[in-house]
Amino acid sequence: MRLFGIVVLLAAAVVSGSGVPGFGVPGFADEPQGGSITVDYSGLPVIAADDAVSNVGKSCTVEFVVKSSRHLEDRGTCFLNSKKDHRELHNFTVVIFSAGMDQFKAKGIADPSQHYLDKKIRVSGRIDERDKQPQIVVESPAQIAVAE
Repeated sequence: MRLFGIVVLLAAAVVSGSGVPGFGVPGFADEPQGGSITVDYSGLPVIAADDAVSNVGKSCTVEFVVKSSRHLEDRGTCFLNSKKDHRELHNFTVVIFSAGMDQFKAKGIADPSQHYLDKKIRVSGRIDERDKQPQIVVESPAQIAVAE
């Protein structure tokens, strides 16, 4: 019964337009007028791609040069890698699935795999692990910046 009350309270806040401020999650701001959630990545620690494996489960900004990339058009998925061979030890990968690809296209970046190739980038988000390799799944172009 208590869970039902919490759900009703949250639903009432959303319906009333007051939004639900970040749920206490660091980096999440109140819902803006446009209806999407804004994330502030400015306070995240900046690490090298080789250090990502020891930071799995943490939110960080990873800085690296994109040395290889791939766009699987049939799946709508893009990969940006810190090593020439994505199977190499300590390769760090940025993964952009189809929903994220649509957002990049809306920002004028039709193919992130070509746009970021050979550029030094900073990617922010939660570092996860897949097949013993660290990665960040990018859902928005705001998570990637070209570094100087």
